[in-house]
Amino acid sequence: TLQPDAHIAYDHPSVPGHEHHFVLLEGALQITADGGTHSLSPGDCLRYRLHGVSEFRAGPDGARYLLALA
Repeated sequence: TLQPDAHIAYDHPSVPGHEHHFVLLEGALQITADGGTHSLSPGDCLRYRLHGVSEFRAGPDGARYLLALA
């Protein structure tokens, strides 16, 4: 869960190339990974392999999500 308007940034992945499976349950979230930005609404899914910087920005109502790493 992210609080309203929360912002988290990482300058490198903990494991380069790690596969992320992301599902937004509630709220709104903008994910930037390796230079691409994705705006998610409830029910949206995103799958990506992270090799560089990443950033998460929650909307004004926060965000609740599931994240699985493979």
